[in-house]
Amino acid sequence: NIFFLSSDLAASGRLVLRHACRGNQITPSYDPSIDLAVTCLYMFKYDSTHGRYHGECAKEKVPPTIDGFPVLNIFYLVFFLLLSMKPAEIPWGDAGAVYVVESTGVFLSVEKASSHIQGGAKRVVVSAPSPDAPMFVMGVNEDKYDPSSMTIVSNASCTTNCLAPLAKVIHDNFGIEEALMVSAGMVKTVDGPLSPKNIIPASTGAAKAVAKSSPSLTGNYADIKEAVKKAVVSSDFIGDTHSSIFDAGAGISLNDNFVKLISWYDNEFGYSHRVADLLLYMHSKE
Repeated sequence: NIFFLSSDLAASGRLVLRHACRGNQITPSYDPSIDLAVTCLYMFKYDSTHGRYHGECAKEKVPPTIDGFPVLNIFYLVFFLLLSMKPAEIPWGDAGAVYVVESTGVFLSVEKASSHIQGGAKRVVVSAPSPDAPMFVMGVNEDKYDPSSMTIVSNASCTTNCLAPLAKVIHDNFGIEEALMVSAGMVKTVDGPLSPKNIIPASTGAAKAVAKSSPSLTGNYADIKEAVKKAVVSSDFIGDTHSSIFDAGAGISLNDNFVKLISWYDNEFGYSHRVADLLLYMHSKE
């Protein structure tokens, strides 16, 4: 068994947990007076994009606690509901957590993520690009993982997980001299009410992250694959577990050396599956 806990129940943390428990019976137990438990139960069960959790949900009348902490019982696993703004104060060890998925987006560096180790965890997977932690993309460079020296690792970003496998295939078979990548994303509420009427430039660290996962591509960029040949739109890929879905019919070849390639990805669902895959891979190397 792999014992892991998520440090946050936002999109990636929640979907990683869903994937780990997919299709199983879930019996959430909580104290109605504790907002944390109620909120976590609701967030786990309902998702406006990916739908409801497919397992049957029920509530126990008596909310159990362990060492004073409320818990959620998901299938045969017990998930503690721990609340602290300081990872070092979270008793991961007492909860039996070996792996922690750092999904808050706050503790990204090795120094900050190491706070989870102080709390008793053995290894930490950061579900975002890290400025200094070893960065891995499944299907690209996971073989570089060294359990003897790496306790804090990064699963890179969702965009990197889409770009890196495609870039690796092209570079290994044809070679890449220069490349430019553009990532098109959804409209964010914080961008304002007029945002749907505008194309809003934004930055991405995906190109730099690709260079970290594939050193042979360093300097070539300015900034687990499937292929489709039919006309598709973005909503066709909601819930797709692939990191990168190459759209063979949408690309353009100007000449033998100049091409435009398009690849789709569900930035939450596919990425969450890769986080789980990385956890399983790390566990297999213990």
